[in-house]
Amino acid sequence: MKTPPPPPLRLARDESQLLHVAAGTLLLVHDGCIRHDGPPRWLDGRWLPTQQRLDAGTCQRVDDAGWIRLTALRDSELRIIVANEEAGLLELLLARLRWLRSLEIRKLREEVRALRILAGPGEKG
Repeated sequence: MKTPPPPPLRLARDESQLLHVAAGTLLLVHDGCIRHDGPPRWLDGRWLPTQQRLDAGTCQRVDDAGWIRLTALRDSELRIIVANEEAGLLELLLARLRWLRSLEIRKLREEVRALRILAGPGEKG
């Protein structure tokens, strides 16, 4: 029996989480914006921090096993797909499609709201 995937990780603005992840782990940001601080890299005789901004709809593969810090730049929701969990390309694609559908619905709702405001209080439909 296949175990259900873990629930999405929700982080409030400025909240951070320190996680130990396996190489190949995927970070899929559903909503919000996350700063991903990975392990430092050795370059030209010194250690340099690695940071990446992940906006909603982006996916980042963690190359090396180790500790990472995820910090929400605004209220955010993301899914962490561990490499050894049989999480294949299909699951990632389906998660991305679900996110795109929710984004499309949200944008349509905003457009309808804006059109109703432009139409004024007398017109409904």
